[in-house]
Amino acid sequence: METKVVHDLANKRYEIFLEEDRVGLMDYSLMPVEIHLVHTELDPAHQGKTLAAKLLRKSLANIMEQGTE
Repeated sequence: METKVVHDLANKRYEIFLEEDRVGLMDYSLMPVEIHLVHTELDPAHQGKTLAAKLLRKSLANIMEQGTE
């Protein structure tokens, strides 16, 4: 099954999809020179599949690439 992490800029969150279904998300808040990752959730039916780790890795990679500006 294909996973995809999407940055939802309008809602300040990253979402992870398994095929077409959103199965998790991570909210963040922007500070002057920091990004705070404030909330993560994953559908209990998909726990234990390393999806939370994929969400975090891809989100952090995107944050590092984009910076805080």
